[in-house]
Amino acid sequence: MLPAAAPSQSVHEFSAGRPGQVETISVIHKGYFQFESNFTPAYGGGSIMLRTGFIQNLEVRFTLDDLLSESSSTPGGFTAGLLMHIRENKGKWPGMGLAISLSVPNADGLQMDAGQVDFVIPFSKSFTDELFLDWHLAASYPDDELAFFFASLLGYGITEKLGTFVGLYSGKLADGLSETSISMDAGFTYMFRDNIQLDLNGGIPVSDKGEDPFIDIGLVFRLPK
Repeated sequence: MLPAAAPSQSVHEFSAGRPGQVETISVIHKGYFQFESNFTPAYGGGSIMLRTGFIQNLEVRFTLDDLLSESSSTPGGFTAGLLMHIRENKGKWPGMGLAISLSVPNADGLQMDAGQVDFVIPFSKSFTDELFLDWHLAASYPDDELAFFFASLLGYGITEKLGTFVGLYSGKLADGLSETSISMDAGFTYMFRDNIQLDLNGGIPVSDKGEDPFIDIGLVFRLPK
């Protein structure tokens, strides 16, 4: 995630969960609806997420994956989850949240018996009004096997509207760097309006098993303004 300025803001202010691989600690305020979508040209598709406030410091979110993909005529899957804001980013301790989600793949229909549960603990620490560090630790439970992941993001607000970031993230953690998928990403965000953010980002592999290079375009907008 990357707002144009550091993420130490209230739930009433705009805060996007993208780009980057790190989960945000900021929840959507009750009564607001935020749509976050992306398009990856190399894959000919993308995804869309709906986030909305449920109660104070808790949001619900729903995601459709692999929309318009050239390799499939149906969405790649469906994800439903909750994000809880636990602690503000202030003082010497970082902000903290907790995200829980259930993902169900879609081949010839939603495959409930192949569902995946994810637990993510995100953190956020501001160093100045412009510079901040976000990171998360995650555990996933697919196919009766527990896997662990991490992601980090160093962000900088260049102006009130323009921001940039660089991040490092993993696939399933394994014994040794050569066995673990490590990748990095970087990009820019631009606040087109007070409730609309555009982003352009990309990534490359760091380890031998890292993700293939990609370029990604994103849009986030919130209703009401």
